[in-house]
Formats: sequence, structure tokens, C-alpha cells
Amino acid sequence: LTNARKPELPGLIVFRNPNDHGVGRKEARRCGVPTTGIVDSDCEYVDARTYPIPGNDESRAGQRRVTRRIRD
Repeated sequence: LTNARKPELPGLIVFRNPNDHGVGRKEARRCGVPTTGIVDSDCEYVDARTYPIPGNDESRAGQRRVTRRIRD
């Protein structure tokens, strides 16, 4: 497969609740893809995110607000 193309990687991965996505965070780090997510004060994985967003990761309204702002 000499002409096989490498899959295009995303420019950013957004985790709505980063504590629940250990495999995704590790894979993003391995591939060099920046990540972001809402980081609560009890978050153990702050160092795993390129762009942490301080906030309440338990609040659905807060999650929607942040993801809409990123989308737009």
C-alpha cells in the first residue's frame, strides 16, 4: 500500500467530561492532537488537557454553554 493516505487528524478534541475519557485523552496525546474540556476542582487529569476550561463539569447547562461557544 504505497499510495495509502494517512487519515486526517482533527485540530482539537473536546471532552465534555474529561474524567470519563482516559483512552481518548491518551490517544490524542499520542497523536499530538490538542484537547480541551471542562475541568472541575476535583479533576485529576488537568495535565492531560492542552486547553483546560474551568467550570462545573457536572452541570448540563454549563456543558451546553461551553460546547456551543466552541462550536460557534
